[in-house]
Formats: sequence, C-alpha cells, structure tokens
Amino acid sequence: MHLHDVRGGNVLKNALLVIGSIVMVLIAFELLLSARPELRAADAVLQFVYCEGDRNYQQHPVFRKTEIPDSIYFENTGEGWSIYENNHLGFRDIFDSGDRHVIVLGDSFTRSATVNDHQTIPYLLDLWTPEVAFHSFAMGGYGTADAYRVYRVIARDWDHRLVILNYYLGNDLRNNLEDSVTSEDREANGIRPGEMQMEGAAKALLIKYHRLMRAHSHVYNLAYNAVKIMISGRRGVQLTPSQLARGAEITKVWLFALGREVASHNGDLLVVIIPSWNEMMELGAEDEPATQRQIIEQVAGGLDNVFVLDLTDRVWALGARNVYGQVDKHFGPLGYYMAAKATYEWMHRDWPRGPHTNWTAPPFDDDRWGMERPDCALVASYRKRLLHPDAAIQASRPQ
Repeated sequence: MHLHDVRGGNVLKNALLVIGSIVMVLIAFELLLSARPELRAADAVLQFVYCEGDRNYQQHPVFRKTEIPDSIYFENTGEGWSIYENNHLGFRDIFDSGDRHVIVLGDSFTRSATVNDHQTIPYLLDLWTPEVAFHSFAMGGYGTADAYRVYRVIARDWDHRLVILNYYLGNDLRNNLEDSVTSEDREANGIRPGEMQMEGAAKALLIKYHRLMRAHSHVYNLAYNAVKIMISGRRGVQLTPSQLARGAEITKVWLFALGREVASHNGDLLVVIIPSWNEMMELGAEDEPATQRQIIEQVAGGLDNVFVLDLTDRVWALGARNVYGQVDKHFGPLGYYMAAKATYEWMHRDWPRGPHTNWTAPPFDDDRWGMERPDCALVASYRKRLLHPDAAIQASRPQ
C-alpha cells in the first residue's frame, strides 16, 4: 500500500469522525431544546392543522386582509397547540353575547395569538359582561391605519358608546409607516391593494426549505436567530431617525382621525397600551416607546372622548416571564387575562359612562378545555361550550 493511500485513508477516517461528532452534538442539542422550550429561539415557523378552510389570508377590498371566513384550524407557534375559529368575515370573533355593543380593534395581540378562542381578550370581556357584545376586528399585522379603515365601515352596524384600540408599542408605529410607504409604492407602480408579487423559482425553493428547517429543527432556528442578531442587533432592523419621526407623525394623524370618527358616533375611544417583551426585559425597546406613549397622551389631551390605559405597570407586577410566552413573545394565557381584566375594571371604575363600581374580574383560570392536541373531532364539543358556557360567569361584586 502506498504512503499516500494510507494518509488518504486516515484523512477520510478523521473527517468522518469529525462529521459524526458534529452530528451527535447537534442531535444532543436538538433533544435539549425539545425538552427546554425556554432555551429556544423565538419566531419559529408556525405549524397548522386545518379542520375547515385554512389560515391563509384573503385580500379584502375594505379590510385590506382577513383570514378565510368560517375557517377552523389548530396552530402551534412553539407554545403548544391552540384552536382558532373565524366568523363569516374572517375575524376571530364568534361569541358576541348581549344587546349592547363595544367595538374592539387591534393586531395579533387583540386577536390573541398563541391561546385558544376562550382565552382571548374579546371573549373574556364578553363572558364577564353578558349584557355587552364585544365585536372584535383584529388581525395580525394591522396598524392604526387599518383600525381606522375598519372602524369607518363597521361603526354604523351597531349603536355603541365605546371603542377599544389595543395599541402595541412593538410594531404599530412601524406598521403605520409601512402602510403609508406601501400605499405610495402601489400608486406609483399601478399595483392594486394587497396584490402579491411572485418570487423566482430558485428563491421560492430556498425559502421553502428554510421554512421547513425552521419548523422542524430547534437548532437551525436558534442559529438563524443568532445570525440575525449578529447582523442587525437584538432589536432587529432599526428605523432611522427620519423614519421614526415620519412614523410618529403618521401614527398621530391616524389616532386623531380614529378619535374624531368615534366621537362622530357619540362614542369614547380607549387606547390600551401594550408594551413589548424587549422593553419589559430591557433588551432594547423597539421604535421609541416613550415617544409613542407621548403621542397617545397628546391625542387623549386633545380629544375629550379619548382615554388611555397603559398595561406596563401590570406587566412589571406579574413579571414579563409570566406574562409573555416562552418561545413566542405574544402574551400567554396570563397576559391576555391581565389585559382583559384591566380593561374590564377600567370600564366599571374609570370610564365616565361606566357604572363606577368596584367590580373585578373573576380569578385567572388556565383551563385549556381539552385543547392540548390538534384533533378536529374535538371542534363540535368545543364550539358548543364556547357559545353556550355551562354557567354564566359573573364578575365578583362587593357585598
């Protein structure tokens, strides 16, 4: 045997040994992340099981986008499986008990991503106030501009005295800015609202396998997020000072417009401020939340019918790790309960048109109603309980 053959064989063996060691380490790391969700990276690719329709968004001439009407599906964002049901318009709102009306606007926090239908903010408010129907028009990615457009259309459908806007400091300003820029680009390029642009075949294939790896490999997802942080920092891609200033001005315009529109229907507007995980964990808050709070206070100071409820102190009191999800940084069940409880108590104690009582919300209940796995056979019994609770849950009232 020649010397170079021996050396070549040794190199091959060493290479295989190194590759095998790397594979074993990756497998061990994957198992560790599977057992310890708090160590995983956020924003994993979502998993779905469709029962009726699907989750894919549809273009809408008025609402810009909604989910598929009457769709029912299970979703897993890394926090476990949850069931989602949409009404005939494509919004997650199928309860609406009572003959008085409140309109609820917002994004994925109002839609209450990561939890079951019965754990969402609008459902809890509806359940605790049987005489009032809380009509929810919330969609992931909506900003204040979307809230205004939606409200102008649906406000005439119900006689109402209160509109609730859940304002998320993490991206609402950015959404408003992007909405403005996108509208300008559409006009310049002749693109209809919501029209999609197709990717090339090679890029589409690359994106497909990237999403597949993010959905099924915790290690890949963690590495992907680490690279993003190395490139753009923990807060991701930052807006420039001029973009922030423009976004702030656009946001103020939309908030004033919404407040005035609500006033034209003889209603009040409650802006519920939702802080972000980054701000609460002091990791670098997105998009200058102090400036956004100042804008909201300016609107409340300029319009008699606008009020503000900031959830920040309540998040501090409960602890951010208890309020937000372990993997997905939307609220968890306790966070949505906290937001609903604060809103309910504001309506009863502080709202000028409210009853001015000391009523409080029922205690926190983390019962998942058996929705632990994606089983479409469970939908009928779940929906029956959702629409017809076993017993009306009344707020505890002082004797």
